[in-house]
Amino acid sequence: MPSILNEISFFQFDNLIRNRIPFLIVNLGADLKSFYSIPLYQQHLETQTITVSQKTVELELQKRKVALHDALLILCHDGSASAQIVDKLESIGYTNVFFAKNGSEKLRADASH
Repeated sequence: MPSILNEISFFQFDNLIRNRIPFLIVNLGADLKSFYSIPLYQQHLETQTITVSQKTVELELQKRKVALHDALLILCHDGSASAQIVDKLESIGYTNVFFAKNGSEKLRADASH
């Protein structure tokens, strides 16, 4: 299981989007529509996201020539698949991999508070 250092909260996720920080969201089927109503934030979220299946994450990262030190956010609906992928990617050398504990639904719930 990934450490707490790999977990991000809504505050950190929101900071990535609002400040247009370069990172790659590896979306495993999370619903990211309507997270932001401001077009600038929506556009950043969309341009930073690739949607893949759990089985094709490694292949897609290799195909895109993602460096082992690039910032990655693995995101799924409930966080369970994301945590597994973080473990897998770290075991093959990726060093800057994060996930949202309890997934996109938790991010969405925290955003509404």
